Amino acid sequence: LPTFGDDPGDPTELGYRSIRPEVSAQLIRNDVVVSRAEGVAQRVEDTASIAEYRRRTFTLDGLLHDSDTVSRTAAEFIVSEYKDPRRRVTSMVVTPRGDPNRVGSRPEDLFPVALGLELADQIQVEDRPAGGGAVNVQDTAIEGIAHTIAPLWWETEWALAPAFGSAGVGAVWIWDQTNWDEHRWGF
Repeated sequence: LPTFGDDPGDPTELGYRSIRPEVSAQLIRNDVVVSRAEGVAQRVEDTASIAEYRRRTFTLDGLLHDSDTVSRTAAEFIVSEYKDPRRRVTSMVVTPRGDPNRVGSRPEDLFPVALGLELADQIQVEDRPAGGGAVNVQDTAIEGIAHTIAPLWWETEWALAPAFGSAGVGAVWIWDQTNWDEHRWGF
């Protein structure tokens, strides 16, 4: 899992140019209804979240699986991940040409990562608040990739979303890196 951060003295972090952190109630889902095709709708609510942020209903229907239990599990998962607003890093920009004076920001460090990461790959983003405080750490999944290239300039921007399981729900599978019987499987 590549780790990107803003500490120039940490040799384990790859450098980034900027991140876009957001805290928004737009992603709250505290009343979730999930159903499969020809199945019974499964509703999961979080009453504390509803009292705090109002009812925010989210519906998924017509899914293609064979058990209402799977629908219930999906609804529980969505509520657990989205019942409260959280700080989320929604995009990150790296400049692969980098900073030759910063470990983790040299071209030989960044170009292979900028060119090698693909949609759905996971990365970790660490940033430190100005003035000190706890490091913000987010495991993210890449949802979009954009490269901007000009003479003597290369910029890669990733659209990011929290990786499933980042709210303490538990680790989910990564293809070819897990064993069937040892990990929780997500969808």
